[in-house]
Amino acid sequence: LVELRGREPTLEWCEVAGGVRVLGGAKPTVRRCVVRDSAGSGVLVSGNARATLLHNTVRNNRLQGVGVKGGASVEMHHNTVGATLQCGVLLTETSRGALTHNLVHGNRLNGVAIQGDAEVSLGHNELGPDNRCGLSICDTARARLSGGAVGANRLHGVRALGSARLQLTDAELRDNHRCGLWLAGTARVSFDACALRGSWQHGCAVQEEATLEARGVTIEDNARSGVVLFDAAKASVGADDAGAPSTIRRNRLQGVAALGTAALELTRTTVEGNSQCGIVLLEKAVGTIAHATVQGNRWEGVALLESRASLRHCVIADNRRRGVLVCRGARATVEDNELRGNPTAIDVYSLRGVRTARNHTGADHGAAPALVRRRGRRLLLVLLAMMALQIFQ
Repeated sequence: LVELRGREPTLEWCEVAGGVRVLGGAKPTVRRCVVRDSAGSGVLVSGNARATLLHNTVRNNRLQGVGVKGGASVEMHHNTVGATLQCGVLLTETSRGALTHNLVHGNRLNGVAIQGDAEVSLGHNELGPDNRCGLSICDTARARLSGGAVGANRLHGVRALGSARLQLTDAELRDNHRCGLWLAGTARVSFDACALRGSWQHGCAVQEEATLEARGVTIEDNARSGVVLFDAAKASVGADDAGAPSTIRRNRLQGVAALGTAALELTRTTVEGNSQCGIVLLEKAVGTIAHATVQGNRWEGVALLESRASLRHCVIADNRRRGVLVCRGARATVEDNELRGNPTAIDVYSLRGVRTARNHTGADHGAAPALVRRRGRRLLLVLLAMMALQIFQ
């Protein structure tokens, strides 16, 4: 065990079996060391200490690889942290951190965990493979993650809980074993110019009263839905500040699904090539969809069941069943859209119905909206119930 005290000690080119403790107001630099086999944390920074960790390997420790607590702060650059029995890096209480170009992988719990009122910036790190979550943030913590990748973790790529605030920019979330991005509580996540692909379940799941703001993102090739909203969650998906649109494509269930009392705002987004519906709103969900392109989906372009939505200035094209489906008490306003290449432009199975105006239906077989109140209704409801069950799973 090595304890670093005093003003600015340096530990360099050492192999430490038993851990490093940074105490008091020390401001040490630990460079090119191997810290291993500690019964506690590999490196523990506490009190008012400020530590700088450069080009180190921290592995095989029983608690955290690097733990930061109290009012301490840490700067970590070009380190490898792995094979711990808890988190790779844990920042808690009122700690602060800056982490860049680190590899954090193979930890039993989360790669990087941010708790309490901690505040952290992360840049160009590799969080994974084989952590529980690549990044987990909770309580009232705040974090910014830019660049790098969060991939192949055993649970979610990024998880935000409680009242946490997280900003993700130019990052890639890939091949995580559940969701790439998972939000709950009242967490708020800003997700800009990122790619989210290859998740074994949903690309992004938003629950309870959490909020997602996504701009200029690509969400593709996930094993279930691209984006799914539950409970009273809110999501806004659209173009980034430079005008680059979002793209949600090639997901094995829906492109976007909203259930419960969730609220969806989708603008300047392309939703295409999904194996079921492009966009589906169920139960009491509310959707505002404008200036979007919904095309080439194997089921409906947009499907509404007991929900409310407005579709304006959209292109809804080449979906294999219907452009827009409205049924069982749903309400929709469909105005100023282009609906082309769908076997049926608009199908209505709802007594409340649909308001349409100034839509161009092109070469659709049903140039006018098709109104069907009862015929085939039972079969349709069975199909929608099966679709909802798949989303919940």
